[in-house]
Amino acid sequence: MTSIRNDAIGTRLIPPSLPLDLVSRPRLFARLDQSSARLLLISAPAGFGKTSLVVDWLAQRPSPVAWLSIDRHDNDPARFFKHLAAAVATLQLPATSGAAAVIETLAQRSGPVPELHEALAALGDDGVIVLDDVHELDAPGVLRGLQLLLEPRPSGPRMVLLTRVDPPFSLGRLRVSGNLVEIRERDLRFTRGECAALLASVVPGGLDPALVAVLEERTEGWAAGLRMAAIALHDTTDPVAAVASFAGTHRIVVDYLLEEAVERQNAAVQRFLLETSILERFTAETCAAVTQDAAAAAHLAEVEAANLFLVPLGADRRWYRYHHLFRELLEFRLRRLSPERPEELHARASAWFEGAGEVHSAIEHACRMEDRSRLLQLLDTHAMDIIARSELATLERWVAHLPAPLERPYPMLIVAIGWLRVLVERAPDLQALLAAAESALAASALGYDRARHWRARVQLDVLRGFAARFAGRFEEALEINRAVLAELPEEEAFSRGLVIYNQARLHMLRGEMLPAAQLLAQSFEYNLRSGNTYLVLTGLGQAAAVSAQREGVHRAHEQLDAAQVFAGQRHLTGLPAFSAVLYHLAAVAFLADRLDEAQIAGERAVELARSGNFPEGHANGLLTLARVAGARRRFDEARELLTELAALAQNRNIILADTTVALEQERLALRREAHRAGPLVERRAATAPDEGWTTALETELLLYLEQALRSGDHERAAGLGARLRTECEVRERGVALGVALVAEALLAESSSRWELLDRALGFAAVRGYVRPLLELGEPLRPVLQAALTRPLSAAARAHARLLLERLEPHESAAAQPSGMLLEPLTAREEQVLQHLCSDLSNKAIARQMYVSAETVKTHLKHVYWKLGATNRREALARARELGLAPPDLS
Repeated sequence: MTSIRNDAIGTRLIPPSLPLDLVSRPRLFARLDQSSARLLLISAPAGFGKTSLVVDWLAQRPSPVAWLSIDRHDNDPARFFKHLAAAVATLQLPATSGAAAVIETLAQRSGPVPELHEALAALGDDGVIVLDDVHELDAPGVLRGLQLLLEPRPSGPRMVLLTRVDPPFSLGRLRVSGNLVEIRERDLRFTRGECAALLASVVPGGLDPALVAVLEERTEGWAAGLRMAAIALHDTTDPVAAVASFAGTHRIVVDYLLEEAVERQNAAVQRFLLETSILERFTAETCAAVTQDAAAAAHLAEVEAANLFLVPLGADRRWYRYHHLFRELLEFRLRRLSPERPEELHARASAWFEGAGEVHSAIEHACRMEDRSRLLQLLDTHAMDIIARSELATLERWVAHLPAPLERPYPMLIVAIGWLRVLVERAPDLQALLAAAESALAASALGYDRARHWRARVQLDVLRGFAARFAGRFEEALEINRAVLAELPEEEAFSRGLVIYNQARLHMLRGEMLPAAQLLAQSFEYNLRSGNTYLVLTGLGQAAAVSAQREGVHRAHEQLDAAQVFAGQRHLTGLPAFSAVLYHLAAVAFLADRLDEAQIAGERAVELARSGNFPEGHANGLLTLARVAGARRRFDEARELLTELAALAQNRNIILADTTVALEQERLALRREAHRAGPLVERRAATAPDEGWTTALETELLLYLEQALRSGDHERAAGLGARLRTECEVRERGVALGVALVAEALLAESSSRWELLDRALGFAAVRGYVRPLLELGEPLRPVLQAALTRPLSAAARAHARLLLERLEPHESAAAQPSGMLLEPLTAREEQVLQHLCSDLSNKAIARQMYVSAETVKTHLKHVYWKLGATNRREALARARELGLAPPDLS
């Protein structure tokens, strides 16, 4: 992606210059100096001298200062915290880079951020961070991160907030803790002496004390009103009459005195003031381009000399802005006097800023034009760069200015809107948008920049590949990706990283671990090179998931440890995408039956992902937490987590790792009713439409296998186990393969059972798989107990002991009081039970009862389930315990 300058951020990192008529205010400096509070809040309406006070105060101190002048465009978390980090970076202290990196992560944080306090403390206590015009901020994500920054802390630089209104969160904790100093309107009002000093600096010869007293009373010590009065009095021959001619509220005073200030200027300067009022900041060159007046630089100098509310931005006095109230009045007068003029002026301003490489400002001026063609052109050119910087809220706001953007012949813009919908809405149905992009590509073939036309085509295909994956059309997505990669040159790192990552995820969903591992390694390199942090972090998590299948828990854990170190060194652990590392850490711990570790990592993943609106991390974190709750038999808690997961998956089109919500609900039901008689509802059509083998199908078959083993349906269990083993061996899907190998041993004839079990347990031991085998439940217990009497390998024997220690008490005993059946036996079931006592085969029982062997088999399943047994021996023992069968006299 190309790099563009972002809103001349440098001009907003320098405190404004002090006004020529500055009145120093040591009485307020004392308030700011005497407290050890970490937060200074200076809150008052416009024109009370908040900024001048702080700039003058800082000039008296040797402290390093970080300054950020906020504007309304900062209501995008990614943009605001990037700018704030840039401001902190200007402190040039030893720990500056670390603090700046942590602050940039606040765009996605909502909970406690321990590393933030540590990073601020490392800066020392002497520095000052100033945020000017905080009242411009209203985006929830920005305010949430700012509140984290302002939490009470014992050390670190002081924070100064300059605002017209208090920030919309509670300051109570800061007041109680003594961490807050407040200076408000009543404190900022000029005293009689300060009024006299200000007027004396502007009015030749000063002003009579009586008139000073009148102005103080009329303006109520309002600095802006006093300055406007001074301008009005500058050339008057009758100061008494001039002072007597205005009265009323601040608003009335503003209108009157500003008009007086403007109308006293010559016609050329008046025109200059009106035409430059559309600019939020400007240089002499900007003014010349917008007004097309060769004397613009001279007019700017006249305005500064006349002290007409011009605020220099920086010591070099190149960039300026007008006082907000002054600009608002000028712009209002411009629109009233020349309603059509602002359109032309905004067009010139937009062109100038684009030429200067300041795309944000260029787009903002285009948004204020009635004609949307320029906005369309700018967004078509730059929208993908804006997405690459994660400034999604800003792009959404700009796109909202466009009527029917999908109907315009701007293909790159339409593709960018598609990515915006994928990232914000989580891949809704994109067919209409993709068709619109195709139409735009065809319509724009002539006269459209050829390089951008090619990039739009490539990005459209990349987007189509993602949409096909999200829709479950895996083969189609694979073919799209292959075609795109064949066309992409090596230097297109951003697009190649996207496509190869998508390809890796497709192979993972199809259970093909070797190509997935190779592609994830390639995508990591491209994404790291292009700065795609989102895919770097998610790719690290996915790579560990693949290793858990191919090499086992230990290798996966090593990779996740390395991923945490990698992210920590780059201060990325606060990003929502880091939840991908955390939820895979939880999943790996679950495989090893380290449930406490899985719980902690899962909760961290959910908290981080939820705070940053990262649905993939949120959903997969909930999934692991639900599985942990089910393993601990906290079934109500697990059901609640799955309900939350279902809502999230439906609203955000989530693709879960290796499963579906419906399958997880079946899994929970199977845990809760450990000996279900009936088969699970088959969901094959829903889990993998027309795509052959998938990991969701694998999970489904594992559940069928478990249910078949628990219900004694050995024939069905053998078929399922054989299919799982065949598919998983070739795909290197170790977890399901381990379960299938153990199941094969459980079902084998006694002559080969122990050799198979030795191999299966050895495989699981080397891979560290524990919980998947425990979920086979009671059918595993007697076989493991018997296995310990056999000559197993050391690894298999140790794993058998571990599994026996971790197996829960007999599930049927936990599910019912002693002496009770789950349900009463029917007459036919009682008859079958009596025949069991005679040790007859199923066929012999069928002949005795005049029914088919299959009917006997069905009755036996129900008897086993009601008795809480898994085989004939257990059923007879339980029946004798309950008095339903004669005692064993042999």
